[in-house]
Amino acid sequence: MIQLTKEQLNFMSIYTLWMDKDQAFRLTGKKGNDKIIFTQRSQKGLLISTIDYNVKEDFDYNFDTDIFVSLVKSLPNEIQITITDKGIEFLKNKYDIKNYDIMFEDFDEQLKEINTKDPRDVIPLVDIEKFKYIKDSVGVDDLAAVAFQKNHFITSDRINYTSFIKTDLKFTEPFYFASDLFLLLSSLNINSRNIIISGDRKSPDYYYVTIDNTSVFFIKKDYALPDMFDPETMKMYEHKYKFEVNKSQLKIILDRMKIVARANRDSRIFIELKENEIIIRNNDNQLAYEKLDAIVDKPVVDLNFAISAIYFSQVLTYLQGDKVLCFCTDNEEDFVTLKIIDEKENNFYVISLLEG
Repeated sequence: MIQLTKEQLNFMSIYTLWMDKDQAFRLTGKKGNDKIIFTQRSQKGLLISTIDYNVKEDFDYNFDTDIFVSLVKSLPNEIQITITDKGIEFLKNKYDIKNYDIMFEDFDEQLKEINTKDPRDVIPLVDIEKFKYIKDSVGVDDLAAVAFQKNHFITSDRINYTSFIKTDLKFTEPFYFASDLFLLLSSLNINSRNIIISGDRKSPDYYYVTIDNTSVFFIKKDYALPDMFDPETMKMYEHKYKFEVNKSQLKIILDRMKIVARANRDSRIFIELKENEIIIRNNDNQLAYEKLDAIVDKPVVDLNFAISAIYFSQVLTYLQGDKVLCFCTDNEEDFVTLKIIDEKENNFYVISLLEG
Protein backbone atom coordinates (compact mmCIF):
# COMPACT_ATOMS: atom_id res chain seq x y z
CA MET A 1 0.00 0.00 0.00
CA ILE A 2 0.96 3.63 -0.41
CA GLN A 3 -0.24 6.85 1.22
CA LEU A 4 -0.81 10.11 -0.65
CA THR A 5 -2.69 13.34 -0.02
CA LYS A 6 -5.56 14.55 -2.14
CA GLU A 7 -3.38 17.45 -3.34
CA GLN A 8 -0.81 14.98 -4.67
CA LEU A 9 -3.53 13.36 -6.79
CA ASN A 10 -5.04 16.55 -8.22
CA PHE A 11 -3.17 16.01 -11.50
CA MET A 12 -5.47 13.07 -12.24
CA SER A 13 -8.18 15.37 -13.57
CA ILE A 14 -6.25 15.06 -16.85
CA TYR A 15 -6.83 11.29 -16.71
CA THR A 16 -10.60 11.78 -16.81
CA LEU A 17 -10.22 14.20 -19.72
CA TRP A 18 -8.10 11.64 -21.51
CA MET A 19 -10.10 8.47 -20.97
CA ASP A 20 -12.19 6.21 -23.14
CA LYS A 21 -15.38 4.56 -21.93
CA ASP A 22 -14.66 1.95 -19.21
CA GLN A 23 -11.13 3.32 -18.86
CA ALA A 24 -8.62 2.07 -16.29
CA PHE A 25 -5.21 3.36 -15.28
CA ARG A 26 -2.16 1.56 -13.88
CA LEU A 27 -0.21 2.51 -10.75
CA THR A 28 3.18 0.84 -10.23
CA GLY A 29 6.22 1.04 -7.99
CA LYS A 30 9.38 -0.96 -7.39
CA LYS A 31 11.08 -1.46 -4.04
CA GLY A 32 14.04 0.84 -3.55
CA ASN A 33 12.92 3.30 -6.23
CA ASP A 34 12.07 6.87 -5.36
CA LYS A 35 9.06 7.26 -7.68
CA ILE A 36 5.63 5.79 -8.26
CA ILE A 37 4.32 5.80 -11.81
CA PHE A 38 0.79 6.32 -13.15
CA THR A 39 0.05 5.29 -16.76
CA GLN A 40 -3.02 5.27 -18.99
CA ARG A 41 -3.58 4.59 -22.69
CA SER A 42 -6.68 5.76 -24.56
CA GLN A 43 -7.58 6.64 -28.12
CA LYS A 44 -6.41 10.18 -27.44
CA GLY A 45 -2.91 9.05 -26.46
CA LEU A 46 -0.73 8.03 -23.53
CA LEU A 47 -0.43 9.56 -20.07
CA ILE A 48 2.54 9.09 -17.75
CA SER A 49 2.76 10.73 -14.34
CA THR A 50 5.35 10.35 -11.58
CA ILE A 51 5.29 11.20 -7.88
CA ASP A 52 8.36 11.15 -5.62
CA TYR A 53 7.87 8.39 -3.08
CA ASN A 54 9.98 6.00 -1.02
CA VAL A 55 8.69 2.68 -2.36
CA LYS A 56 9.13 -0.06 0.27
CA GLU A 57 7.62 -2.97 -1.68
CA ASP A 58 6.72 -3.72 -5.30
CA PHE A 59 3.13 -3.06 -6.31
CA ASP A 60 1.08 -3.02 -9.49
CA TYR A 61 -2.51 -1.75 -9.21
CA ASN A 62 -5.25 -1.18 -11.81
CA PHE A 63 -8.25 1.02 -11.07
CA ASP A 64 -11.26 2.35 -12.94
CA THR A 65 -10.25 5.91 -13.83
CA ASP A 66 -13.58 7.65 -13.41
CA ILE A 67 -14.46 5.99 -10.09
CA PHE A 68 -11.00 6.55 -8.59
CA VAL A 69 -10.77 10.22 -9.55
CA SER A 70 -14.38 10.95 -8.57
CA LEU A 71 -13.86 9.43 -5.11
CA VAL A 72 -10.67 11.40 -4.57
CA LYS A 73 -12.34 14.65 -5.66
CA SER A 74 -15.13 14.06 -3.12
CA LEU A 75 -12.71 14.13 -0.17
CA PRO A 76 -11.60 17.19 1.83
CA ASN A 77 -8.22 18.62 0.87
CA GLU A 78 -6.44 17.69 4.10
CA ILE A 79 -7.37 14.01 3.92
CA GLN A 80 -4.59 11.43 3.58
CA ILE A 81 -5.52 8.56 1.26
CA THR A 82 -4.25 5.00 1.57
CA ILE A 83 -4.15 3.14 -1.75
CA THR A 84 -4.12 -0.68 -1.68
CA ASP A 85 -4.57 -3.37 -4.31
CA LYS A 86 -8.31 -3.27 -3.55
CA GLY A 87 -8.98 0.46 -3.64
CA ILE A 88 -8.73 3.42 -1.27
CA GLU A 89 -9.06 3.95 2.46
CA PHE A 90 -9.37 7.15 4.48
CA LEU A 91 -10.36 7.95 8.09
CA LYS A 92 -11.15 4.26 8.72
CA ASN A 93 -13.46 4.27 5.68
CA LYS A 94 -12.91 1.88 2.80
CA TYR A 95 -13.91 1.71 -0.87
CA ASP A 96 -12.99 -1.39 -2.84
CA ILE A 97 -12.59 -0.56 -6.52
CA LYS A 98 -12.60 -3.31 -9.09
CA ASN A 99 -9.09 -4.27 -10.13
CA TYR A 100 -9.43 -4.66 -13.89
CA ASP A 101 -8.15 -7.96 -15.18
CA ILE A 102 -6.75 -6.50 -18.38
CA MET A 103 -3.32 -6.43 -19.91
CA PHE A 104 -1.44 -3.18 -19.38
CA GLU A 105 1.52 -2.61 -21.65
CA ASP A 106 4.81 -1.26 -20.40
CA PHE A 107 5.65 2.32 -21.28
CA ASP A 108 9.40 1.77 -21.03
CA GLU A 109 10.16 3.58 -24.27
CA GLN A 110 8.20 6.64 -23.24
CA LEU A 111 9.68 6.65 -19.73
CA LYS A 112 13.15 6.53 -21.24
CA GLU A 113 12.19 9.43 -23.51
CA ILE A 114 11.04 11.52 -20.55
CA ASN A 115 14.23 10.83 -18.58
CA THR A 116 16.72 11.30 -21.42
CA LYS A 117 19.27 14.09 -21.18
CA ASP A 118 20.11 14.05 -24.90
CA PRO A 119 19.15 17.03 -27.10
CA ARG A 120 15.74 16.52 -28.68
CA ASP A 121 13.74 18.09 -31.47
CA VAL A 122 11.49 20.65 -29.80
CA ILE A 123 8.64 22.79 -31.13
CA PRO A 124 8.34 25.94 -28.97
CA LEU A 125 4.55 26.09 -29.30
CA VAL A 126 3.13 29.58 -28.72
CA ASP A 127 -0.13 31.48 -29.30
CA ILE A 128 -2.21 28.64 -27.89
CA GLU A 129 -4.88 31.15 -26.85
CA LYS A 130 -5.51 31.83 -30.55
CA PHE A 131 -7.17 28.42 -30.73
CA LYS A 132 -10.39 30.18 -29.66
CA TYR A 133 -10.58 31.78 -33.13
CA ILE A 134 -10.52 28.45 -34.96
CA LYS A 135 -11.95 25.86 -32.53
CA ASP A 136 -15.47 25.82 -34.04
CA SER A 137 -14.25 24.28 -37.28
CA VAL A 138 -12.43 21.39 -35.61
CA GLY A 139 -13.68 18.06 -36.90
CA VAL A 140 -15.40 15.55 -34.65
CA ASP A 141 -13.39 12.41 -35.45
CA ASP A 142 -10.08 11.06 -34.15
CA LEU A 143 -8.25 12.72 -37.04
CA ALA A 144 -9.21 16.25 -35.97
CA ALA A 145 -6.06 18.35 -36.11
CA VAL A 146 -4.65 21.83 -35.80
CA ALA A 147 -2.33 22.16 -38.77
CA PHE A 148 0.63 24.52 -38.77
CA GLN A 149 1.19 25.74 -42.32
CA LYS A 150 2.87 28.93 -43.59
CA ASN A 151 2.76 30.75 -40.21
CA HIS A 152 -0.90 29.87 -39.65
CA PHE A 153 -2.81 27.54 -37.37
CA ILE A 154 -5.55 25.88 -39.45
CA THR A 155 -8.55 23.77 -38.52
CA SER A 156 -11.24 22.32 -40.75
CA ASP A 157 -14.25 20.06 -40.42
CA ARG A 158 -13.44 19.15 -44.06
CA ILE A 159 -17.04 19.75 -45.11
CA ASN A 160 -18.42 23.12 -44.08
CA TYR A 161 -15.57 25.51 -43.43
CA THR A 162 -11.89 26.03 -42.69
CA SER A 163 -10.34 28.54 -40.28
CA PHE A 164 -6.93 30.26 -40.44
CA ILE A 165 -5.16 32.34 -37.76
CA LYS A 166 -1.66 33.83 -37.97
CA THR A 167 0.85 32.68 -35.38
CA ASP A 168 4.35 33.67 -34.25
CA LEU A 169 5.39 30.02 -33.91
CA LYS A 170 9.00 29.69 -35.09
CA PHE A 171 9.22 26.36 -36.87
CA THR A 172 10.44 25.49 -40.33
CA GLU A 173 8.23 22.50 -41.21
CA PRO A 174 4.47 22.01 -41.54
CA PHE A 175 3.14 20.06 -38.58
CA TYR A 176 -0.14 18.45 -37.49
CA PHE A 177 -1.06 18.79 -33.84
CA ALA A 178 -3.94 16.74 -32.46
CA SER A 179 -6.74 19.19 -31.68
CA ASP A 180 -6.94 17.54 -28.23
CA LEU A 181 -3.56 19.08 -27.44
CA PHE A 182 -4.92 22.59 -27.99
CA LEU A 183 -8.14 21.76 -26.13
CA LEU A 184 -6.14 20.53 -23.13
CA LEU A 185 -3.67 23.42 -22.99
CA SER A 186 -6.42 25.98 -23.55
CA SER A 187 -8.49 24.53 -20.71
CA LEU A 188 -5.47 24.93 -18.41
CA ASN A 189 -4.83 28.53 -19.62
CA ILE A 190 -1.41 27.54 -20.94
CA ASN A 191 -0.35 29.83 -23.79
CA SER A 192 3.09 28.38 -24.58
CA ARG A 193 4.75 25.03 -24.03
CA ASN A 194 7.59 23.01 -25.55
CA ILE A 195 6.41 20.06 -27.66
CA ILE A 196 9.02 17.30 -27.84
CA ILE A 197 9.17 15.22 -31.02
CA SER A 198 10.37 11.61 -31.16
CA GLY A 199 11.72 10.58 -34.53
CA ASP A 200 11.50 12.40 -37.85
CA ARG A 201 9.92 15.82 -37.40
CA LYS A 202 8.13 15.42 -40.75
CA SER A 203 6.58 12.13 -39.67
CA PRO A 204 7.18 11.61 -35.93
CA ASP A 205 6.47 8.33 -34.15
CA TYR A 206 4.94 10.43 -31.39
CA TYR A 207 5.32 13.77 -29.65
CA TYR A 208 4.56 14.83 -26.11
CA VAL A 209 4.05 17.76 -23.78
CA THR A 210 4.78 17.84 -20.04
CA ILE A 211 2.35 19.53 -17.63
CA ASP A 212 3.71 19.53 -14.08
CA ASN A 213 4.32 15.86 -13.25
CA THR A 214 2.37 14.46 -16.22
CA SER A 215 3.58 13.82 -19.78
CA VAL A 216 0.88 13.60 -22.45
CA PHE A 217 1.89 11.57 -25.51
CA PHE A 218 0.30 11.76 -28.95
CA ILE A 219 0.81 8.85 -31.34
CA LYS A 220 1.35 9.36 -35.06
CA LYS A 221 -1.82 9.58 -37.15
CA ASP A 222 -2.36 10.19 -40.86
CA TYR A 223 -4.28 13.46 -40.79
CA ALA A 224 -6.45 14.24 -43.81
CA LEU A 225 -6.14 18.03 -43.96
CA PRO A 226 -4.20 18.93 -47.14
CA ASP A 227 -1.71 21.75 -47.64
CA MET A 228 -4.11 24.70 -47.66
CA PHE A 229 -1.44 26.94 -49.23
CA ASP A 230 -0.77 24.66 -52.16
CA PRO A 231 -1.50 26.70 -55.34
CA GLU A 232 -4.09 24.21 -56.56
CA THR A 233 -5.91 24.28 -53.22
CA MET A 234 -5.75 28.06 -53.02
CA LYS A 235 -7.59 28.31 -56.33
CA MET A 236 -10.71 27.26 -54.42
CA TYR A 237 -10.67 30.32 -52.14
CA GLU A 238 -8.19 32.96 -53.38
CA HIS A 239 -10.56 34.80 -55.70
CA LYS A 240 -9.85 38.05 -57.52
CA TYR A 241 -12.97 40.06 -56.68
CA LYS A 242 -14.70 40.97 -53.45
CA PHE A 243 -17.49 42.82 -51.73
CA GLU A 244 -17.07 44.80 -48.52
CA VAL A 245 -19.64 45.51 -45.78
CA ASN A 246 -19.83 46.70 -42.19
CA LYS A 247 -19.26 43.73 -39.88
CA SER A 248 -21.61 44.63 -37.04
CA GLN A 249 -24.48 45.46 -39.40
CA LEU A 250 -24.03 42.22 -41.32
CA LYS A 251 -23.87 40.21 -38.08
CA ILE A 252 -27.19 41.67 -36.91
CA ILE A 253 -28.89 40.77 -40.19
CA LEU A 254 -27.46 37.24 -40.27
CA ASP A 255 -28.59 36.60 -36.71
CA ARG A 256 -32.12 37.60 -37.70
CA MET A 257 -31.95 35.48 -40.84
CA LYS A 258 -30.92 32.45 -38.80
CA ILE A 259 -34.32 32.62 -37.11
CA VAL A 260 -36.31 32.20 -40.33
CA ALA A 261 -33.76 29.82 -41.90
CA ARG A 262 -33.96 27.24 -39.11
CA ALA A 263 -36.16 24.94 -41.17
CA ASN A 264 -33.94 25.22 -44.24
CA ARG A 265 -31.44 22.52 -45.02
CA ASP A 266 -28.06 23.70 -43.65
CA SER A 267 -29.78 26.99 -42.65
CA ARG A 268 -29.42 28.07 -46.27
CA ILE A 269 -29.84 31.71 -47.26
CA PHE A 270 -28.99 33.58 -50.46
CA ILE A 271 -26.68 36.53 -51.01
CA GLU A 272 -27.24 38.70 -54.08
CA LEU A 273 -24.66 41.33 -55.02
CA LYS A 274 -25.81 44.66 -56.42
CA GLU A 275 -23.89 47.77 -57.46
CA ASN A 276 -23.88 49.47 -54.05
CA GLU A 277 -25.53 46.92 -51.80
CA ILE A 278 -26.06 43.27 -51.05
CA ILE A 279 -29.44 41.58 -50.58
CA ILE A 280 -29.63 38.83 -47.96
CA ARG A 281 -32.63 36.63 -48.68
CA ASN A 282 -34.51 33.62 -47.36
CA ASN A 283 -36.34 31.85 -50.21
CA ASP A 284 -36.86 28.35 -48.83
CA ASN A 285 -40.01 28.98 -46.81
CA GLN A 286 -41.65 32.31 -46.21
CA LEU A 287 -39.91 35.15 -48.00
CA ALA A 288 -37.60 37.40 -45.99
CA TYR A 289 -34.92 39.76 -47.18
CA GLU A 290 -32.79 42.68 -46.01
CA LYS A 291 -30.52 45.09 -47.82
CA LEU A 292 -27.12 46.31 -46.68
CA ASP A 293 -24.85 49.00 -48.12
CA ALA A 294 -21.77 47.47 -49.70
CA ILE A 295 -18.79 48.14 -51.95
CA VAL A 296 -19.02 45.55 -54.72
CA ASP A 297 -16.43 44.97 -57.44
CA LYS A 298 -18.10 45.47 -60.82
CA PRO A 299 -17.34 42.02 -62.32
CA VAL A 300 -19.38 40.32 -59.56
CA VAL A 301 -22.40 42.64 -59.59
CA ASP A 302 -25.55 40.47 -59.94
CA LEU A 303 -23.75 37.41 -58.57
CA ASN A 304 -26.08 35.24 -56.47
CA PHE A 305 -24.99 32.41 -54.17
CA ALA A 306 -26.27 30.25 -51.30
CA ILE A 307 -24.49 29.95 -47.96
CA SER A 308 -25.19 28.75 -44.41
CA ALA A 309 -26.47 31.58 -42.22
CA ILE A 310 -25.13 29.77 -39.17
CA TYR A 311 -21.54 29.45 -40.38
CA PHE A 312 -21.47 32.92 -41.93
CA SER A 313 -22.65 34.47 -38.68
CA GLN A 314 -20.30 32.30 -36.62
CA VAL A 315 -17.09 33.36 -38.35
CA LEU A 316 -17.98 37.05 -38.05
CA THR A 317 -17.78 36.59 -34.27
CA TYR A 318 -14.06 35.93 -34.55
CA LEU A 319 -13.11 38.72 -36.94
CA GLN A 320 -11.44 41.51 -34.99
CA GLY A 321 -11.90 44.44 -37.40
CA ASP A 322 -14.86 46.62 -38.35
CA LYS A 323 -15.12 45.60 -41.99
CA VAL A 324 -15.87 42.28 -43.68
CA LEU A 325 -14.23 41.52 -47.02
CA CYS A 326 -15.68 38.56 -48.91
CA PHE A 327 -13.79 37.23 -51.92
CA CYS A 328 -15.64 35.74 -54.87
CA THR A 329 -15.35 35.21 -58.61
CA ASP A 330 -17.42 35.90 -61.70
CA ASN A 331 -16.70 32.34 -62.90
CA GLU A 332 -19.54 30.40 -61.30
CA GLU A 333 -17.92 27.03 -62.04
CA ASP A 334 -14.92 27.97 -59.85
CA PHE A 335 -17.01 29.62 -57.14
CA VAL A 336 -17.37 26.89 -54.52
CA THR A 337 -16.11 28.66 -51.39
CA LEU A 338 -16.29 32.16 -49.94
CA LYS A 339 -13.18 33.58 -48.26
CA ILE A 340 -14.02 35.97 -45.42
CA ILE A 341 -11.49 38.32 -43.81
CA ASP A 342 -11.33 41.73 -42.16
CA GLU A 343 -9.07 44.73 -42.65
CA LYS A 344 -6.65 43.54 -39.94
CA GLU A 345 -5.95 40.29 -41.83
CA ASN A 346 -4.94 38.29 -38.74
CA ASN A 347 -7.44 35.51 -39.35
CA PHE A 348 -9.69 34.41 -42.19
CA TYR A 349 -12.28 31.77 -42.95
CA VAL A 350 -13.29 29.76 -46.01
CA ILE A 351 -16.93 28.63 -46.07
CA SER A 352 -18.26 26.07 -48.54
CA LEU A 353 -21.15 27.36 -50.62
CA LEU A 354 -24.43 25.49 -50.84
CA GLU A 355 -26.44 24.37 -53.85
CA GLY A 356 -28.66 27.17 -55.09
